[in-house]
Amino acid sequence: MMLIICDKSPQKNFEYLVENTNKNYIFKSLLELAQLVCSCGYSNVYKSIKQGKQIQEWIKKNPLWTLRFFNSLFFWCLCYINAKPKTFCDLNKIRDDLYEHIEKKKRITYPKTAIWRYSKEYESEYETNSELPIEVVTELYKEYIRWKFSV
Repeated sequence: MMLIICDKSPQKNFEYLVENTNKNYIFKSLLELAQLVCSCGYSNVYKSIKQGKQIQEWIKKNPLWTLRFFNSLFFWCLCYINAKPKTFCDLNKIRDDLYEHIEKKKRITYPKTAIWRYSKEYESEYETNSELPIEVVTELYKEYIRWKFSV
């Protein structure tokens, strides 16, 4: 499970991924984020998974950022991805469940950190699953995207 963060703004993060990856990657990012949101206990549409516990904890600390990023991915995929209607209905339910969780908390914060996670083929000075300042992680993920899509 991955949550690529290339900017502290969820919208700019989304825009960066659209400009530097491909449409299949954007859809995959949405599905993985939906799985992580469900694994946080905010929705029961998908079964909870054990992978990505550090990212799940980060999502719990940053639900508003997560919702805004989810929305960007979701609405883009509605326009550009040909998926089954049930898939989009499920994703919309997860989105609504996350929104309801945020409304209950009435606490809005912006992320100060993010989880740096990468594939085993990639080399980094930081261990995978490290929680680092968001400014550091955004730059690391930009380098990672350049590497991933140039290989």
